[in-house]
Amino acid sequence: LKGEERWDTIHNELISYLEANHIDFSSDTSGLIEIRNANSYIDEIVNNFDVIQKVQSNPPMHVSPSAFGTKKLGWGFYTEKNDNLPVVGVIDTGIDDIDPLKPLLVGEISILDRSCGIGDSHGTSVASLVAFGTDLSNGKRLKVSSANLFSIQVIYKEEGNFSFIKLKNAIIEAHKVHNIRIFNLSICNPYSFEYNADYSEYAKMLDELAYIYDLLIFIAAG
Repeated sequence: LKGEERWDTIHNELISYLEANHIDFSSDTSGLIEIRNANSYIDEIVNNFDVIQKVQSNPPMHVSPSAFGTKKLGWGFYTEKNDNLPVVGVIDTGIDDIDPLKPLLVGEISILDRSCGIGDSHGTSVASLVAFGTDLSNGKRLKVSSANLFSIQVIYKEEGNFSFIKLKNAIIEAHKVHNIRIFNLSICNPYSFEYNADYSEYAKMLDELAYIYDLLIFIAAG
């Protein structure tokens, strides 16, 4: 079997596995499969079905009536404010002030030329992982955060261009004004460097900031 035929074969075997183990799931024609309440099967699935590109947990949500009796989308967990936590600057698409993250958000900076709001949920997902890590999917209603959050919005959607100079100034402002020393940067160049190529001016800028201001800047590996 080659290419698409092989993919279809393994994909069908995965569907059969889910059905045989009575695992609740749904799928679409794009290959996306949503699996519910199957934590004990995840490792076995990932290790045995080669068609899986990515595994991502979805935060629990629920619908409840608002003060006016209309439907209101909510979240199946909450957290409590803790001013003694370290603050992590999340450099991404911005962080939505959803209910579980509101107690953790201590400020924001946007380097966009105009106010655009939050155009993509990537930054919110990254912020949730920064705050809760693997506890995000532990099923508990009260989740204990490991960090407070400071949003640095550099793009509106998941792809786009932004000014390195504006980003540099935003990091410096976050550090000097808000005393932030830890940053998570999940916005990367989609093109890989050739073997033994010199590092970019972008990487050089981040290294200099980390050295001059004694910062920790965590960069996405994917």
